Amino acid sequence: MKTTHSHDRTALLAEFFPEAPQAFYDRLLEPQQQRLFHTEDLLYAKGNPVEGLHLMFDGIARLEIDQSAGIDWALPGDWLGMVDLIQNRPHSHNARVHSAELNSCYLDREAFYDLFAGFPQIGLPILQRLTSNVGRVERWMSGWKGSGVDTRLESMFEVLNQRFGSDAEGFLKLQVNPGQMAAWIGANRTTVYRQLKKLQQLGRIEVDQSRVRLLQWTEPKGE
Repeated sequence: MKTTHSHDRTALLAEFFPEAPQAFYDRLLEPQQQRLFHTEDLLYAKGNPVEGLHLMFDGIARLEIDQSAGIDWALPGDWLGMVDLIQNRPHSHNARVHSAELNSCYLDREAFYDLFAGFPQIGLPILQRLTSNVGRVERWMSGWKGSGVDTRLESMFEVLNQRFGSDAEGFLKLQVNPGQMAAWIGANRTTVYRQLKKLQQLGRIEVDQSRVRLLQWTEPKGE
């Protein structure tokens, strides 16, 4: 595993954890804990023991859960693997790099517990943030229960638009291919291709390989 070039990320950490003292930031910035990953690198695999966790400095990670729960995304400031580590269970999903690069701070299990033993005032805010994020995919999926693939697909585009936005050309910043779309909404790839074509014919979207532009977009339409 490669390590990142040493540079100051104190400003990022202050944004992530404004309540933390400088000594907390210094612990997270120790050179031996810095990691650099590239597109499609696997950070950890579902079913493997949790040996540690990653605090993301930048980039996007794709959390591949299963066909029923779809795909979630981790963003800068997120801790990858924390829930499974705390619950002392194997990894419940794959974590794979989606962006061109991803920089993180890696803490093994012992270093993680030592860190929060040394800074107990930081633990509660982090756990509160973590709790607010847990289950967001399940909430989206429960809202789709009984709906058609076209409704689920449009809802997925709405989520991507809200969380990541669009570029200057109007294409969603986060590129997702049909296989990833199918995994997210719990459909097969053939059905997703068919529904993408239908949405294009209706003038709702424009598709350019893995890029999607939302056209005449207000709210996701039901069936």
